[in-house]
Amino acid sequence: MATRKTVEGVIRALKIQKNPGGAPSGACSHVLTAEVIWPRPAIQTKIYASAATFNNGEMDCGNWLKSVVFKETVEGSFGVRFGVSEPATSSEIRKFFGNILKAGVSLVTGFAADAAGNEDLSEFITSPVSQAASMTASSQIRTIAQCEAALSLQEIIDAGDGGLLVRLPLVCPSDFVRRVSSAGQKVHRTKKMISKGEANGYAEVIFNAT
Repeated sequence: MATRKTVEGVIRALKIQKNPGGAPSGACSHVLTAEVIWPRPAIQTKIYASAATFNNGEMDCGNWLKSVVFKETVEGSFGVRFGVSEPATSSEIRKFFGNILKAGVSLVTGFAADAAGNEDLSEFITSPVSQAASMTASSQIRTIAQCEAALSLQEIIDAGDGGLLVRLPLVCPSDFVRRVSSAGQKVHRTKKMISKGEANGYAEVIFNAT
């Protein structure tokens, strides 16, 4: 039987360069997604999501628990894809995770039990979701930065106790546009804030196998 181990992805650093809608300085909230692609035969994808705090475009990685973006059993070669949403309000994030509960509640036990009464979604641990559609249904939160990589379980094992550190460039997956208006005018126009494929920071991720 092929070797299987639990692989953990930990964000060591994540920086976005362009953050439309975010405060020029100070903290704002984003949804961080981690997709594990073909972690093992018969499992096409597993997607994890969490709410993350960013300060001046940098993810707050001081809390180790919140820096762990996925834990998944893998076998052989697999892919990973990470995404950072545009800045989101607490109500937008609540709606986003509410959609997850509706579509994938059986896979987020423990998370679902606390959802109704918890006012701070950022306190939830990272939660697995079965399909990408569960993440985006009825949600208006868009992705502004994304990266991906192909990995193998063996190279993570060979990296030893310190884990495999990978630095990945972030790009905007599609044109990001907003409706804007000049001061004192009621007419709105569409303005492209970030172009598809445009560089938008980097992510440093440590992969550990246990």
